[in-house]
Amino acid sequence: MGGTKNQHGELPALSVNSLVMNQGVIIGSEITQHLPDHKGSPDLGQEYHDAAPVTDHELLDHDFADSDGHHNQEEDLLGENMRVEFVGPGSKLYHNYHMGLNARRCDANGHFLPDDVLPPPHAQKSPDDWSPYCNQLEFELADFLFTQAEMPVKKIDALLEIWAASLLGLHGEPLFTNHAELYQVIDSTHVGEVQWENFMVQYTRNGQDNDQDGDMEDDASPWKFDTYNDPHQVIHNILASSEFTSEMDYVPYQEYNTTNNQRHWEDFMSGDWAWETADRIQQQNDCICSNRSDGLLPPLSFHRKRAHRNAVVLIGFLTMPKTMREHASMPAFCKFKRQLYHSLLSHILKSLRPTMKVPETVLFGDNYYRHVIYGLVTYIADYEEQVLLSCILHNWCLKCLAHQSDLDADALRRHQEHADMVIEAYELGELREKYGLVGDLIPFTNDFPRADIHQMLSPDILHQLIKGGFKDHLVDWVKKYLIHIHGKTEAERILNDID
Repeated sequence: MGGTKNQHGELPALSVNSLVMNQGVIIGSEITQHLPDHKGSPDLGQEYHDAAPVTDHELLDHDFADSDGHHNQEEDLLGENMRVEFVGPGSKLYHNYHMGLNARRCDANGHFLPDDVLPPPHAQKSPDDWSPYCNQLEFELADFLFTQAEMPVKKIDALLEIWAASLLGLHGEPLFTNHAELYQVIDSTHVGEVQWENFMVQYTRNGQDNDQDGDMEDDASPWKFDTYNDPHQVIHNILASSEFTSEMDYVPYQEYNTTNNQRHWEDFMSGDWAWETADRIQQQNDCICSNRSDGLLPPLSFHRKRAHRNAVVLIGFLTMPKTMREHASMPAFCKFKRQLYHSLLSHILKSLRPTMKVPETVLFGDNYYRHVIYGLVTYIADYEEQVLLSCILHNWCLKCLAHQSDLDADALRRHQEHADMVIEAYELGELREKYGLVGDLIPFTNDFPRADIHQMLSPDILHQLIKGGFKDHLVDWVKKYLIHIHGKTEAERILNDID
């Protein structure tokens, strides 16, 4: 479970024992992130940019395409490699759009559509179609018991038994036999949220499964059971929502002020990363299907970050193993726990892997389909979790190769390819000393073709300033105080009680 073998060595002793079928978006190519404004930023004529800023009189002489990637009938190109459009009130800003990825509309089979074709109508269900429920009464009972009354399992069974007994003389049957049948029908409902899935994990000892018969023991620890939403289906739900249609950026762009050509950064797709990624996707032939050569793929981001419309969706619950405080710092347990975290993330995100190389056709909220390719882009975390995710040691920079004792020195930026190279060349001890790298751990991003944990990590400013500056330091001071007053053994007992 959790990955492939590479130069990092073997995966940890983990395997998937069973998978039970049962949404940023934070993952995928659809991610929202507002970036701060920067003064004196480079213009389009610098590295990585195909188009140069244009002047006001050049802009006024042209018609431009719609912001959703739908081209107007009139020519909207300024030169061979440029498409420009006024935005905002008073036309004080303009966007230079990336020409490689144009988000062209297509049908459900992936065939591109003419610009003036209306979207196909959605098939409407019959008014008396209550599937997967047999009828309206069955649906209303399920809704009452599960949503309104939130009735416990035992009470549901008792109610259904009384109901069944009352129907014996009439040779009738209740709508549901027991809670299990009720829950099965509820879980098979396709309208609404993505169904929860469950999987179990187990470890191996000396290459052998922990359970000889392959089954999980009855009293298995909670960390062996994990619940999640399929991120692939979650993203499909978000893209298909009509609520976000007017709030998506389909194409990378660079925003400029029309008066002084000063570059602006705000939404995710206005950044250099989105533009450069579009360049790379365009250059990778395996990402562009030969039978779809009329158009290219749409990167995408949302303007809004409000969670109440399901633009931010919970993906999973991860339960990590715990032990007594005196064993928690043992190297073997620490390594197992860190690799378990990566392996669980890899398993949960695995449904996105095929679509990171080959695009898929996805329905959007405007009822058109588009070709989409995915990537893992941003992981927001505090320093503690960043250390865990990037497989480095404490007190080392997670973005470059600097130690905290010498942060001002010139240092190379961390990169997955560089990490793989030095892991191949050095022993584990040298890796720790020279690069602060834990070489026998495999980051979950190694299992995905379009992900690099060192590029993905983004600071969690709120939690790092408030939680890190107050809570973490305060806890550390209290711990030192307890050890100073009571001694280490008694201090750990007190801390266990606090935990």
